[in-house]
Amino acid sequence: MTIQSENIRFNVSKNFEEFTEFPPVLLLHGFTGNLKVWDNIRDKISYPSIAIDLPGHGQSTILNYSTKYSFDDWNRDLKFILDKLQISKINLCGYSMGGRLALSFAINHSDRIHSLILESTSPGISDLIERENRYKIDLQLVDKIDSNFKLFLSDWAKLPFFEYQQSRNPSEWQKLVEIRKSSNPKGLVYSLRNLSVGNQPSYWDSLQKIDFPVLLITGSEDNKYNKIAKQMSQQIQCTYPINIPNSGHTTHLEKLDTFVGVVKNFLKIR
Repeated sequence: MTIQSENIRFNVSKNFEEFTEFPPVLLLHGFTGNLKVWDNIRDKISYPSIAIDLPGHGQSTILNYSTKYSFDDWNRDLKFILDKLQISKINLCGYSMGGRLALSFAINHSDRIHSLILESTSPGISDLIERENRYKIDLQLVDKIDSNFKLFLSDWAKLPFFEYQQSRNPSEWQKLVEIRKSSNPKGLVYSLRNLSVGNQPSYWDSLQKIDFPVLLITGSEDNKYNKIAKQMSQQIQCTYPINIPNSGHTTHLEKLDTFVGVVKNFLKIR
């Protein structure tokens, strides 16, 4: 189905007809992905679920590329989508960029959150100069997408983050390759330019205000996000940090069954 906000026509998939007593799981993919990356996970967790193509990804359409898009705009849009679906509370799950967007919404609309699941996610960059430098780096990536999309895809797949994806889950890796190939470069540019971590408000000071359960998932080989998750767990009141062995940045792909088991166990005690 499609749900249109002020500047984005969102592609939304839900696997239930009527709202149930248990809040549905809403899943947000990472940069260069789309909602299809969650297909196997949605089947395996056996809970009512919703998946959304993020702005500039999949079949979500940008109506005006000249209009800027902020994290406040995203928070407003996701609330609009939930209102349209008549859903009051969700179990919100996000990976990487999707995790940053999930955290932003959860902090700003805590009344809509039953629980939060963050995979390989950062609350942002607190140092202003470091944040500005990161944005400059992402703008260089924007230029690469613009100038040679095929080369960008090749280089992106070779990042250390994704080193073992192919060997650990060949079928899902190939599916992700096809998803990336089918992406609209203009949409990815729009998404990265506006939703870069360099444009993201730092939510570090807001973590202590979170009063709902938070599951923090990282891979044992992802040193950067292990460190971030440890720092986050020290500030969030009700947090469940889980480190998945023999996995990198994309635990949901590299160790799919383990990831599903962790998520199901977390949802059961909610």
